[in-house]
Order: sequence, then C-alpha cells, then structure tokens
Amino acid sequence: MFANRRVLVAVVAAFALIFALGVGWLVRTAAADDPTSTSADTSTSSSSSSSDSGSDTADGSVPQDDLALPDSESDTDTDTGQPDSGEGGEEPGTTDDNNEAPRPAKTVRVNGPQGGGAMEDSCRFFVNQFSVTMKVKKVFLNGADDGLYRAAGHCPLSTNPELPSGSKPCSTATRLDTSEGCYTGVQLEKELRRGDGENEGEPKKYEARVTVVFGGVCESANGAPCSEESVAREKPSGSRPVPVEWKATTEVLVVYGKSEAEKSSPSPSASASVSASASASASPSPET
Repeated sequence: MFANRRVLVAVVAAFALIFALGVGWLVRTAAADDPTSTSADTSTSSSSSSSDSGSDTADGSVPQDDLALPDSESDTDTDTGQPDSGEGGEEPGTTDDNNEAPRPAKTVRVNGPQGGGAMEDSCRFFVNQFSVTMKVKKVFLNGADDGLYRAAGHCPLSTNPELPSGSKPCSTATRLDTSEGCYTGVQLEKELRRGDGENEGEPKKYEARVTVVFGGVCESANGAPCSEESVAREKPSGSRPVPVEWKATTEVLVVYGKSEAEKSSPSPSASASVSASASASASPSPET
C-alpha cells in the first residue's frame, strides 16, 4: 500500500516538473515572437542611430577649403602659399557607424612653379608640369598700379621657345593637361599709353603682378603633385579623390606710359585741329 503511494507521488512530481518546464519554454517563445518587443527594440536602435547621425551632421564634414578665392581685382588672400599641414579636426575620409560613404577630403595646397616664363615685360606664362589635369579657378591682379588691367591679347607667342605650342590665355575654367600652358599679362588704359615717336621726357612705369589659381584632383599618390606628403597622407583613391590647388603669381609685370611732359602737351592731332580752327576763324567771310 505504502509502496504504491510512493510510486504515485513520484509520478505526480515528475509530471509537475515537466509541466513547469513546458510553461517556461512557452513563455520564453512568446516573448521572442512578441512584435511589440521587436518594434521597441527597433525604435530604440533607430533613435540611437539618429542621434549618432545628428552628431555627425553637427560636427560637419571636412570643408572644401579654399575651393573659391575672393572675387576682386586685388589679392586679399593672406595665405602664405605653403601646403596645408593637415593638422587639427577629425581626420577626413573616415566613415560613421552606419558605414556611409567617406567624407570628402579637404583641398590641399601644393607646391608649383612661381614667377612664370618670360614673354615680354608685361606678360608671363605658366606650364602644367604635374601628372594631373589642372583647371584655372581664378585669375586676379595683385598689387597693381592705377591704370592697369588684365589683358593677354597683346602678349607675343613667339618670343620664348619654352612656351608650349597651342597655349591659350589663362582665364577661368581653362583646362591644362600635362605640359600644356597658358599666359597672362597686363595692359595700360589707352589714354595713358605712349604714342608712336613720343619720347620726350622719362616715361612713367606702371607695375603689377597677376595671380592664377589652378585646381586639380588626385586619385592616387603617384606622380606630382599627388606624391607630395601633404597629399599622400590623405590617401587619395578613385572612391575618395583629394582636391589639390596650385597658386602661382607672376614676377612683376611692367608697362611704360606717357611721361609727364607728354601728358601736359597736346597730341599732334589735337594741335592740328586747334590750328585749323584758328585759321578758319581768322579768314574773312566772302562779301555778298
């Protein structure tokens, strides 16, 4: 009798244990399949992602420095012309937690020829000696005397054999492939220019410089200027090109204008006109 009761108690305990385990498994499965829980997790994840994204937007991408110079006829850029150090701020090209596209690299100032090749006193030319195509971004007068303006139509193309064939004036958007060149110069306002044969007195000298800003893109660290340390450390690639900028300034350009004596004396044409007018007023009118 007692043996049968012990067996019965053992069987009931076993069934109770199995029942408890089954209930626990069902509760865990229901919690895993609960759409409310999934939605809450997704909302929490989305909120966290949005917070991270907002932080990135607030910090901002690395700016495209120096992508445009002041639109003026004089050089107001106080930059020393040395390559950017690349120090400070978040390293460009890093990606955020959402694996978005890399941030654009900042523009890097590179070293290039200065002064320009000689053509005549008032003109100079520049040649693209880099391995990438360069485009003129800006051209402006730099420290010019009054009466001078930029002009290249008078520049001679045959005075210097180093001027590449097919060179064109340096103007905004002019593209120069490797070994191609462009030229620039200054001219004096017409009323200040010396006339033919007028050599009385010492001519007045007018001076100016012209600055040309060229821009290009490096997609690797091979060849100048992409091999420069300031560019190579940005790790340029096809998916993350690095903009580069070459700022070139001519030697002093000189134009000679009228002397003070020429400015004060009337021109031959003006003198002839005055004489003719005086003669006409002095001659008697015919009698009627």
